[in-house]
Amino acid sequence: MSKLKEDRPLEGIRVLDLTHYEAGPTCTLLLAFLGAEVIKIESPTRGKLNRHLFYGLEGQEDLYFVLLNLNKKSITLDLNTERGRELFDELIKKSDVLVENFATEKMAKWGFSEEALTRCNPALVYASITGYGSYGPYASYPSLDMTAQAMGGLMSITGNQGDPPLRCGATVADSSGGTNLALGIVAALYRREKSGKGMRVEVSLQDSVVSLGRSLLGTHIAFGSKTPKAGNQLKDVVPWNIYGTSEGGYVAICVINQGTFEKLMHLIGKAKIVEEFELYSLQCRKDARDLIEKAIGEWVSNRTKKEVMKVLCDNDIPCGMILDSLEIADDPHLGQREMIVKVVHPQWGEIKVPGCPVKFVDSHLEIKSSPKSGEHNQEVFSGLLGLSKKQIRLLKSRNVI
Repeated sequence: MSKLKEDRPLEGIRVLDLTHYEAGPTCTLLLAFLGAEVIKIESPTRGKLNRHLFYGLEGQEDLYFVLLNLNKKSITLDLNTERGRELFDELIKKSDVLVENFATEKMAKWGFSEEALTRCNPALVYASITGYGSYGPYASYPSLDMTAQAMGGLMSITGNQGDPPLRCGATVADSSGGTNLALGIVAALYRREKSGKGMRVEVSLQDSVVSLGRSLLGTHIAFGSKTPKAGNQLKDVVPWNIYGTSEGGYVAICVINQGTFEKLMHLIGKAKIVEEFELYSLQCRKDARDLIEKAIGEWVSNRTKKEVMKVLCDNDIPCGMILDSLEIADDPHLGQREMIVKVVHPQWGEIKVPGCPVKFVDSHLEIKSSPKSGEHNQEVFSGLLGLSKKQIRLLKSRNVI
C-alpha cells in the first residue's frame, strides 16, 4: 500500500477491477475519482471487445468505454491460463479491494471463490454486483439496466397514466447499483480499519432500483396498493410539473410549502385566486389543479426558461430549466464546479466528460483520461510484482498478458 496523501481520500487503496459494461465500472470509476489506484484487468486477446461495444468510430474506442474508465490504470492478463491465475493471485495479495460483476460460478471456476480469496488475503474487500445478487429465486438470471428497471418497479411508475411502461432515459439501475457498491466498499474499508479483516460486499441491480423508488413505491407497498403513473406531476402536490416557455423550452416548477405557493401566485399576478378559491392547503390546491396549472402556464409561456428560472429562484421558489446535452456541456455552473471537464484522449483528442459528483472543499480531484489497453503492464508487473523485462516479454509472447 502506498503512502497516504491528505488531498485524495482513498489514496493508498489499491483496487483490482474485473468489471465490464456499466454498473461495475461506475463503482470503480467513483473509487478512482476519490484517489484509489484502480487497476483494470483486461484480456490480452478479448479485452478490446469491451472497448468497442457501441459507438466507437473505425479504429477508435467507444466513448462509452472512455467515460466509464477515467482515472484508471490498465493491464492485460488472461485468467484462463494457469500463469495468468498465478499472477492474479499475487496481485490479490497486494491489493485492498477486488470488484467483479461475473456470476459467482465463473470466479470459482478460476479458483477464486470467496473462501479462496479470503485465504489468499484475509484483509481483502471482495465486492460484486449482479442483476439479482447471489441468493434468492432469481440469483442465476441474467440482467441488464432495462430488465433491472423493470424488475425494480421503476418502469411501472414512469410515464403518463394509460401509456405502456417506460424506461428511464438514464441508466439508473447501473448507475445507482455502482454507486451503492462503492458506498459498501468504503464502509467495508472503514470496518477493516477497526477489525483488520476484509469482508464480502454485494449489490444487486434490482435491489438498487427498488431503493430508488423508496418514497413513491414504498408508500404504496406499505399500504398494499398499486402506485399510479403521474407523468411529470405528483398526485398530491400542485404545482409539480413542467411548463413551456416562449422560446420552445421548458422549466420544472415544484412547490410543496404553502407559503412558497402563495409567494408564487403573488409573483405571477394571481394572488386573488388564492383568496377566491381558498387555496390554503395541499388538498385544496390538488382540487384546483387545472386552475393553478393554467395560471402558471400562461405566465411562463411569455418568458424564456432562463428568465423564469432566475425570477423564481431569486424568490426562493424551486424551478429548474430542462437542459439537453448541448446545454449541459456549456453550462457555466457545471463548468465552475468541474462537473464538466476536458481531458485529452489519445484517439479522440480533447473531449468534455462528466467529472466527479463528490466534491471536497479543501482539495482538488484531478480527472484523467481512460488508459490504453495494457498501458500499465510494465508499471504493475515490474514495479508491483517484481517481474523482469525478459519475463514480461515472455508472458506477452504467450498471450498471458
